Formats: sequence, structure tokens, C-alpha cells
Amino acid sequence: PKINKLEDLDLPVRGVSWCDASAYAEWLDVRQADSAQSWRLPTEAEWEYAARGTSVTAYWWGAEFAKGEVNCDRKEKGPWTVNQSRDMQRTPPFGLYNMLGNVSEWVEDAYKPYETMHQTNPVVSGNGFRVLRGGSWSDDPGGCRAAWRSDFSPVSRSYFIGFRVCRGSPIETRDASHAGR
Repeated sequence: PKINKLEDLDLPVRGVSWCDASAYAEWLDVRQADSAQSWRLPTEAEWEYAARGTSVTAYWWGAEFAKGEVNCDRKEKGPWTVNQSRDMQRTPPFGLYNMLGNVSEWVEDAYKPYETMHQTNPVVSGNGFRVLRGGSWSDDPGGCRAAWRSDFSPVSRSYFIGFRVCRGSPIETRDASHAGR
């Protein structure tokens, strides 16, 4: 999006494809190299853990939607800034704001229906559609749950899609290889 005022620098990146997000992580890894950990898109399981924390409920604060905790349902005309997010009454797990709502976020994994057996952190690689997590400001509250997932073409861009990068993992060591790249 075009930057018209200083506050715009505080907005999430959006309108990027999975290919763009993945290329950015690779670029960042070269610019800020660390032999122990790579910059990358989080896996789907890592993203959900970051969004949910230790909760097993639909939202990190509980089972029911709470107005003001998530930017969704087209109540705003676009994504919240970081400062708007910090005005929330509660702090989200790990201090990661806007994991739910605001913009849907690309993760590393290719889309595949979940297996019925329990899995810790499967990384689904391959070609095809990629996974989006978290819902966006244009989704209804049900689409902004920690478990919400969708698939999208890796070359598609949209005003409601963004990403975040990670380094390291609380789930298991993922940095030995570039998962899916």
C-alpha cells in the first residue's frame, strides 16, 4: 500500500503473495545471517502455537469472541496499526499482537487436509496452494479463530493478506533445513 503518513509505517505489510513472503525471508536471512537459526515463514503448527499460547480455546483469551480484541468483521476500514493493537486490554501470548484478525498470514506449509492422527509439527511441502492463518479485518469473528485456516494460490496477492517471519521454534528445531524451500 502507498505510504501517505508516518502512521502508515506502523501497518502490517499486505498485498504480498506467498512467493513474495518466502523471498523476503530468504533475503532477510542473507542480510541478517545467523549460522544457528534461519529467518523463515513459520510452519502452520508454529503459527497456531504463537497465536493460541497455552490455551485450547477458539481465541487466546477464551472460547467466545470478545469485541475489541480482534480487528475483524469489517468494523474498521483496514488493518490496525501496531499502536492501536497495544491499546487492547489484555496482552496476547508471547506479546504477539494481531495474530488473529487484521491480516491473514502466510505460513510455510502447502495446503493439505489435516490427518486424523495427532501430529506435532508436520511441514507440508510441495507445489500447490499454500496455507493462510488467522483471518483478517474483512472476515467474520468465526474466521479469526486460532484454528482457522484457508488455502490460496502462492502467486496471489490481496489487500487482506500479509505475513510475519520467525527465527527458531518453541516446538522443535526446524532450522536444520529450509522446510519446503
